[in-house]
Amino acid sequence: MRCVSRRYCERVRQLDIRTLQRQRSLSPSTTTIIEWQMGGAVHLQAEFERIRLRYRLDGQPIEQRINLAETRVRYGRRAWFGCPSCGRRCAKLFLRARFACRICAKVYYECQSATPQRRVELRFLKLRQRLQDVYGEIRRPKWMRRARFKVMRDEVSRLEYLAGYTLMIDETNNNDGDAR
Repeated sequence: MRCVSRRYCERVRQLDIRTLQRQRSLSPSTTTIIEWQMGGAVHLQAEFERIRLRYRLDGQPIEQRINLAETRVRYGRRAWFGCPSCGRRCAKLFLRARFACRICAKVYYECQSATPQRRVELRFLKLRQRLQDVYGEIRRPKWMRRARFKVMRDEVSRLEYLAGYTLMIDETNNNDGDAR
C-alpha cells in the first residue's frame, strides 16, 4: 500500500441497501438491529421513504435519518440511500463521524492505493476465493458454465504466475478436455 493513513471500504462499518432489502428490513414500521463483526451495532427503524438509525459513537448516542429513493428496473424496483451529506444516490453508506456515501466519508477502495503488484495479488485472491472449494482446490462451481470456468481458471493461472503464488488446481475436474 502506498498510503497508510487512508481509510478503506473493506475496513469501515457500512450499511448495504441490497442486504437490507433482502432481509426485508425496509418495510415501513420494521425495526432491525445490525451488528458488525468488528464491534458496534445500529438500531434501524424503517419509515415511509426513509430510515432512522440510532447508534453510539465514542459513547455518544447519535440519531440519524436517511432518505430512501427507488428506481424502476425491469424486474421491479431498486432501492437507494440518499446520502445525508450530499444527497447523492448510493447503495452503501459508510460510518465515520456519521453515515455518508463513500465520497463524503472519504473512504477509498483498497486497490486505489495498491501498487501494481498488489493489484495483481488482490485480483488473484478474489478470483481464487470465488473458485475454491472447501478443501482449497480450484473446482468449477455447480452453477457456473464450463466456458466461463475455463476463462476464469486460465485467469487465475496467469495471475498466479504474475503474483508468484502456488495454487492447487485439480486436473481431474478438467471437464472440457484441454491440456494445461
